[in-house]
Amino acid sequence: MYYHIIPKYFADTSDREIKLASLEIPELGLNLTDKELKTIKPYPNQRYHIGCLRHGFKGRNFVGLILETDHIISDFTKICTWTVHFHPQDIVKIAFRMKHITKYKLLDNNNLMFSEDKPYLSKIRTEKNYCDISVMEFCYPYHFEGVNVQDVYDKSVDEFYDDEGVIIRREQQIETYTTDIEAYRDKSARNRIWPSLEAALKLYSV
Repeated sequence: MYYHIIPKYFADTSDREIKLASLEIPELGLNLTDKELKTIKPYPNQRYHIGCLRHGFKGRNFVGLILETDHIISDFTKICTWTVHFHPQDIVKIAFRMKHITKYKLLDNNNLMFSEDKPYLSKIRTEKNYCDISVMEFCYPYHFEGVNVQDVYDKSVDEFYDDEGVIIRREQQIETYTTDIEAYRDKSARNRIWPSLEAALKLYSV
């Protein structure tokens, strides 16, 4: 089974300094620190920060990383810890630790792959599909095309803030489906920023 994991942070400005400090998926036996991770901005919208493996595959950076296990795990938890430099006046850089916990439940086992890449969801943010996207944000509440995220999330997301109203912890639950593996192979072959299955980090001990 392949898992395409995309640690994602959406900042208030493109020059905000944000780093992925750790990535853990206990059910898959994954526990990475900043020694193995790096943070890149691969999208045209430079406010998106994406975590990936520091050394990549053949020296390349990708959108997220691919994990490979020897059996299907339908319930798993992605735990991202982000280091964010923040000060109300941006005079002094103070590093905040922010945690994003996403609990995934796969609703089928029709394919041997799961991917967090949901391009049609990122383009069409509606009340029906917004919660299918796992992303940490700098500030709250946030509005996309007139949709109040506070109303959209309902009971699927719990959030905790500091005195400035900045999210310091988000806990999210997502139910979703597996991904067609050949469709993903075709996409990664056509777009060099998507990790190929050959770049998978093997986790056979889970």
